[in-house]
Amino acid sequence: MFSRKTLTLTKPIFPRMKSLKPLILSVIFACTATSCATQKSVTDQKNFENAVTQMHSRLEDLVKKDVPSFNVLMKTPKGEFFYSAVGKNGKPVTKNDWFRIASNTKNLTATAILKMMQDGWLNIDDKITQNIPGTNISYTSDEPELQFPHRDLITIKELLQHNAGVYDLSNDTSQLNIGGKTYTDFILEKDPLHKITTEECLRILKEKNLTYGVPNTVYHYSNVGYYILGDIISKVYSAKSAAKKSYADYLHDYVTGPAAKVPLQVRFVDSPYDQELPSPLVIGSIYFDGELYAVEKENIAGNVAGGNGIGTMEDLSKYISTLFSGKNVLNRKSIELMTKSYGVKQDREKYALGTVTFPGLGYGHHGTLAGCMSEMMYDPETGVSVVILIPFYDFSNMDILIQSHDMMKTAAMEARRSVGY
Repeated sequence: MFSRKTLTLTKPIFPRMKSLKPLILSVIFACTATSCATQKSVTDQKNFENAVTQMHSRLEDLVKKDVPSFNVLMKTPKGEFFYSAVGKNGKPVTKNDWFRIASNTKNLTATAILKMMQDGWLNIDDKITQNIPGTNISYTSDEPELQFPHRDLITIKELLQHNAGVYDLSNDTSQLNIGGKTYTDFILEKDPLHKITTEECLRILKEKNLTYGVPNTVYHYSNVGYYILGDIISKVYSAKSAAKKSYADYLHDYVTGPAAKVPLQVRFVDSPYDQELPSPLVIGSIYFDGELYAVEKENIAGNVAGGNGIGTMEDLSKYISTLFSGKNVLNRKSIELMTKSYGVKQDREKYALGTVTFPGLGYGHHGTLAGCMSEMMYDPETGVSVVILIPFYDFSNMDILIQSHDMMKTAAMEARRSVGY
């Protein structure tokens, strides 16, 4: 989860006096109703802006540093609300600015997997060593050097739940620490243009015997587990297409592209040379070791299925609200699976299939990458979606970073309350 990085009359009309009174009353009533509705909208927007501004101040008090901006996009049955509260050294963000959506990508990965299951292409209860339905091709490679711990016991569902026990080489140094860095950070600092592959990660897991334990007995967030899911999506789509297809190909063709049910601008970075965001963009910032670093370029090509998505706040809002309201590619049965299939031994959050349950706020995901923290959520009970983007985090203090993430949930709650939800 945490990775660094008017009315015009052309002819006068004079109705008889007898009929004029109801006409006047109806016009007065209509004008009054319109005025009240307009006033209510203005009041709600002001209350919303005040709530976002207050949360921006609270975050600055927490981190004891200037936070460039605190940005909230909320869509409700009353209408849309957006505000960018700006710090003294920041600049406003718009809902159409591009940023790296980070681990929010995982929810799109889960959508892809469940869409494949709807279409009969796979089953999430399959072991990852089984063959893709209707083929003699296994979901994952059976090369000896890739036989990482407990591989034969892992199901696709457990990977989606972070219950597979797959050690996370991008966030965790508890079992593999290279000069105080994670494996992926160490490799990318040596070679910023290196693309970390799933096979590379699995070789390390095998070689170092890295694992969190037997599947379905432990919960541990794992980017590497999602890299495996990305490879599975690629292999299944390739098998069904009789042509080489990537994770990005499937997402574009079935979930986000022009032919998708709900087209989005979201795309998925495949090349380590593709490090710049389209314009207009958000520049993230990271505070680390006493210095503030602006992040304009970032190699995220190795985060396939776990964090290689880029998009806008508007994209995430459209995606998450249509997905969990049943207006996107998943049917009700799949949505039920996605939101209710919790694994065992959850830690500080309820995690189902690529989906976090936010109590009182609905379902969605979060992300931290390249100097940006973000969160997307939709509440089916109220029809309210909230997307939050903060282009700053303090990577030198993990407690502060976790509290900053929690503050986004508080911000979502305060934003909803400000307009009566």
